[in-house]
Amino acid sequence: MRDQPIRETAVRDTPVQDQPIAGFYKEIELPRDFAVFIPPLFVMDDTPILSLEYHDVLELGFCQKGNGIFVVGHKIMPFSGGDISIISPGELHLAQSRRGTTSVWTFLFLDLEHLLLSHFPEMADFDIHTYSGEDFRNIISPEEHGELTQIVSTMLNEAEYKKPRYKTMILTKLVAMAIGLERDFPNTSSHTANIASHRSIGRVKKALEFITQNYYEPIKINELAELCNMSSRNFARRFFEAMKRSAHEYIADTRIAMACGHLLRSDAPVSYVADQCGFFSISSFNRTFKEKMGMSPREWRKQRDTEGNTKGE
Repeated sequence: MRDQPIRETAVRDTPVQDQPIAGFYKEIELPRDFAVFIPPLFVMDDTPILSLEYHDVLELGFCQKGNGIFVVGHKIMPFSGGDISIISPGELHLAQSRRGTTSVWTFLFLDLEHLLLSHFPEMADFDIHTYSGEDFRNIISPEEHGELTQIVSTMLNEAEYKKPRYKTMILTKLVAMAIGLERDFPNTSSHTANIASHRSIGRVKKALEFITQNYYEPIKINELAELCNMSSRNFARRFFEAMKRSAHEYIADTRIAMACGHLLRSDAPVSYVADQCGFFSISSFNRTFKEKMGMSPREWRKQRDTEGNTKGE
């Protein structure tokens, strides 16, 4: 039988089914005359994030302060103040602040393809999906790519304050960003085929939502297939088509992503984190964590704590 959660450290202070679950697909409505939208400043405390989301538009972000982790697919990347994020359409993602801290982000959503083709037809061969997938680091630091982070932060500033001719400034910065990505990441290959399409995701959406809401419990593949009104064999094929990995692997990736959030924001014992994230033995958790993250949970926590203390809040 599971221990009762510790209020100051646990994800589940109340039953998970009673907590608000972030929408799996988050629709972003862009203005028709200029396909750019900037929401209010996003203040992110260390409240647990319980699911991944994706959009059908490009998401750019600038971290004004704070630190934590960004999960994109099953990549888990630390962020800190001054970093930018580039999330291509269709990429599953979430962000989580380090425990006891608050992060402040500015985000910008835009239809990059439409804007570039409408105003700069010579940029027709630029594919934002190139900068996604396993080989691309979605969090970019000013220490490594100062010019690129400055371009994106300036673009977000123009969108927020709307000074005279801000649309022209945004367009010129978009071109500069596209060229900057090509120059700073010349060996990145196109991952368009690895980005889940809305249609393929739609076929297994109920299974994905079930996993994000029940990752801490045993999950049977045949039950996921039933949710999607498919045979187990057809479900396995459709799931891999949508997510480029098996359902078993996706469940493990989700559990590890959530475990990283626990380790980052609490001092709870590793055995407790394992239990809360669906691992029913510490050995299984340690083995899976090392396979995915390249080190043990204790080593990962220590490394992130050191990075957080070095960079500051």
